[in-house]
Order: sequence, then structure tokens, then C-alpha cells
Amino acid sequence: VTVFGMIVGAALAHNFALASSAKGPTANGQAAVIICFVFLAVLSVANSDLIRKNS
Repeated sequence: VTVFGMIVGAALAHNFALASSAKGPTANGQAAVIICFVFLAVLSVANSDLIRKNS
């Protein structure tokens, strides 16, 4: 399952032009990383608020 997930992830990265080359990361790849960082930050803040409310 793990290897299949890596293969599918690599296929998606190449199909959506998110994969880097020797020249460096693509603009789509940079945008995807920023979007993921924002998503993870929002998720972290939301979960930390839930923990404080339950305590």
C-alpha cells in the first residue's frame, strides 16, 4: 500500500507539473507547498483550540 501510494503521488505530481527538475522547483510546485503550509497551520490552530476547550 505504501509503495502504491508513492507511485500514485509521483504520477499526480508529474501530471499537475508539481515535480521539480534540475533547474529547480516549478511555480506550480512552489504554490502547492505554500497552500499545504497554510492548510497545516489552519489545521494545527483548529486542533489546539479544541484541546484547550476540552481541558
